[in-house]
Parts: sequence; structure tokens; C-alpha cells
Amino acid sequence: MAGLSAAEFAGVRRGILRRGALVAAPIALLLSVYLALWQPRFGDYPWADQIFSNVAQSLGYLALILLVGNLMLRRWLAPHEAWAVKGEPITAEQQNNLVRLPARAAGWIVGANAVILVFGTIGNELSGVSQLQDAGYVFTFALIGFTFGAVVYLQSERALRVLYVHAFATSLPTRRSVGVLPRLVVTWAVGSAVPLFFLAIIPLRPTTGEEFSQTVPTVVMAICGLLIGGVTTVLVARSVAEPIESVRRGLERVRDGDIDHTVEVTQPGALGTLQAGFNSMVDAMRSRRRLEDLLGRQVGQDVARQAFDGGVELGGDIQEASVLFVDLVGSSALAERRPPAEVVAVLNRLFDAVVTEVDANGGWVNKFEGDGCLCVFGVPAERRDHAALALRSARLLGARLQGCELDAAIGVSTGQVVAGNVGTLSRFEYTVVGRPVNEAARLTDAAKAEPGRVLASAAAVDAAGEESRHWQDHGTIPLRGMQDPVATAVPSDGDQLLVNR
Repeated sequence: MAGLSAAEFAGVRRGILRRGALVAAPIALLLSVYLALWQPRFGDYPWADQIFSNVAQSLGYLALILLVGNLMLRRWLAPHEAWAVKGEPITAEQQNNLVRLPARAAGWIVGANAVILVFGTIGNELSGVSQLQDAGYVFTFALIGFTFGAVVYLQSERALRVLYVHAFATSLPTRRSVGVLPRLVVTWAVGSAVPLFFLAIIPLRPTTGEEFSQTVPTVVMAICGLLIGGVTTVLVARSVAEPIESVRRGLERVRDGDIDHTVEVTQPGALGTLQAGFNSMVDAMRSRRRLEDLLGRQVGQDVARQAFDGGVELGGDIQEASVLFVDLVGSSALAERRPPAEVVAVLNRLFDAVVTEVDANGGWVNKFEGDGCLCVFGVPAERRDHAALALRSARLLGARLQGCELDAAIGVSTGQVVAGNVGTLSRFEYTVVGRPVNEAARLTDAAKAEPGRVLASAAAVDAAGEESRHWQDHGTIPLRGMQDPVATAVPSDGDQLLVNR
């Protein structure tokens, strides 16, 4: 994943400040108006001036927070420039510091508010403000600090997502962030508990001096409650819903077959773990698919699918099947005359032709045996027309090999075989055993003396249906290792080799 540019990295800091100011400024203005209307008007000090004074103080306080916050963010983000911009590897400590940054920003806001609160309380004491009024100011500013801290945390975390995506691309941090449940509790506190507390203290305001009726600050605080509750609810909802939505969309794409899709890890904590878990899941699916593909290439797709779906058991079942055997003519002499690399090239050309024709006709190559290969039709995927498919493959393969100037013999036999896993549980292979296998091998040896290099048992031709039209009787011949002579057949003529290709 490409790193950030210097401008993009600087934009993260500005994004934190901008997002925090956009939410904090209107809340601060409304709370300033509320406080101006909550306290009585003293002497001839106009209400407008009192409201303007509070608003000016709040804006000054906010400007100071943004100014100092900009300096603090530069300091906190500086260690991350090395990996985010310069491409250096990110360390676990840097990951944890990045996770800690929103909490540090929120803590700094709360701390700055506490300092102002301390100086304000001292000023009230020196000015002779009543203890009840002073207590109201203390609780009010404490709740304002808590509210601003929660907003800054959520906005900082959102602005840092561009860094999270890069920082958590390969691993998650060990430090935990605020979970879903605490976020919901904070949302309730900021959106409901804080406004209700401000409403509850309206009757407790000082009675000295001219004051508005309770309705005025109540209405203002109701508006503040709607604004604060709406903003915090939206922020928390987005922080929870967006990671979940990204996983939901990812699951839809996986359901549609796109297992190369991954989601960006945009948050630490439980939600980031959910996103990373999705990526681990699709990575495991990709690994399984690669394994299935590799195993399918090794033993055949049908055998691989059977192993994945049904497990592995040693032994086999008796089934009707057809066997096609291919063997290169003169392979020993070829190995003597040519370098090994050329021999391998010839074998690969042969096997490519075999696999192409056998796959096209519904069979599978059970094994490559030196300069030959054993192909099976009818198992493990049952096919009633296995004899016809095997004979058709033999005809077309014979024509293909002649066209490629590859001298190989082909034998085909049909009958009952035992198909299953042979070996031990630690090392086994799926294969077929029985007379048709031996007979096909012996027919292949006999086919080496035939002009067309293709020889099949008459039993296979009799079971082939329409395919038998392309074959003619070749008499009964003895086969090495077989007790009785075997009736055989060969393709009808040279033209028939290409029929129905």
C-alpha cells in the first residue's frame, strides 16, 4: 500500500482541528447563551451585553484551544511521519500511540477546561460570588469539558482513519480503544444526561438581580440538548455503522464470488478486529481455493472436490468405469539420444495433448507414470456413457498425436474396477485397480505394433452406443499377462479419427 504524501499527512492534523471546531463552535455558542440567561443581570448591565460577553469569552476560549491544540497535534503526529510518509516500517509502539491519540486529544480538552475552571472558581471566590452560584459554574464547566472531550474524541478518531488504514494494514495494535458499549454510554451521557442536568439546575440559579423567567433558559437548553444529542448520536452511530457496513458490503461481494475483495481496517478495537477478521476469512478462502486448484491439478477436480466435501477414507468401491492408457513409443531410446531437458519437453507436449482431450470428454488423468499416463472415465463422478467418452478420447487423441508428430500408443478397456484411496492416512492416493486397468496397459503395448497406435477392447466398443460406429473389429489377440485372448477393435479408418471433433 502506497504511503501518504506530506500534504495528505498534514491534512490529517487540519482535519482533526476542522472537525472538532465544526461541532464544538455551535455547541459553545448555545451554551454561552444559556449561561448568560441562566444567571441574573446585575445593575444596569444590558442583557445583550451580558450575552455578547459570554459568547466572546467562549469564542476566545475555543480559539485558544484550537491554537494550542494545533501545536499539540504537531507534536503528537510527528513520530508517525516516518512510517506514514517516508515508508519506514511501523512499530507496535507507534501503532499503540496512534490508537492513544484521540484519547490524548480529548484528555487535553478536559484538562484545559479544568484549568480554566480552577481560575474561574478562584475569581468567583475573590469576587464574592455566592457558593450556590459558584457550585453551578463548577458543575456547568465540568459538564462542558466532558461534552467537548467526547466530541473531540469521536472527531479525532474519524479524522485519523486515513492513518489507521495504513497503520493496521498488516497487523492490529495491542492497545484497545473505546469499545461499542462505552461509546453508547457516552452518547447517552452527552445527549441526555448533560442537558437534563442543565435543566435541573435552572431553579437553583441565584435570585439576586433581575432574571429571565425559567422558560427562557429552559427553551435554550432544550435546543442545546437537541443539537448535542443529535450530533453525538450521529457521530457514534457513524463510528459503529461504517465499519460494520464495510464488512456487510464485503460479505455481499464474497457471496457473489469475489474472494479477492478486502476491506480497509479503519478503526482499532472491536470494530477494527471485525474488519481484520473479514480479511482473514477471505484470505483463508483464497488459500483454500489455491489448495483446491493445486490438488485438482494433482489428482483431478472431481477427486479433489470429493476429498474436500466428504473427507478421506481408505479403501474403495466397485464401480463400472473405462480406462485409457497412453504410453510413448521408444521412450528409452529417446532418453538415450536426447538431453534430459528435451525429453521433458517431449513428455510435456504429450501430456498436454492427453489432458486436453481427456478433460474435454469428461475424464481425468489419474496419474502420470514416467513416459505414460493412466486416464479414467466414470469415477469418481459417475457417467453412464463412460465407454463412449473413453473411446472418443482415444480416437481424437490419436489424431492429435499424429498431427503433433508424437509417437504414442493408446489402449482402452471397460469393466468393473475398485476406485478409492490406497495407502495410509498419512500418505495416500486415489486410484483405480482391476482387470480393465491391466488390460488397457497391455492393449497399449500391443497398439505399438499397430499403424494407428490405437487399440480398444471389443467389450468397450459394445458398451459405447453411437460411438461404436467409428470402430471396427480387429480380431482376438493374446495379451501379455492375460489368461485368455482379448477381442479388440481399432478406429474404422483415418478419416473417422476426426469425425465429430
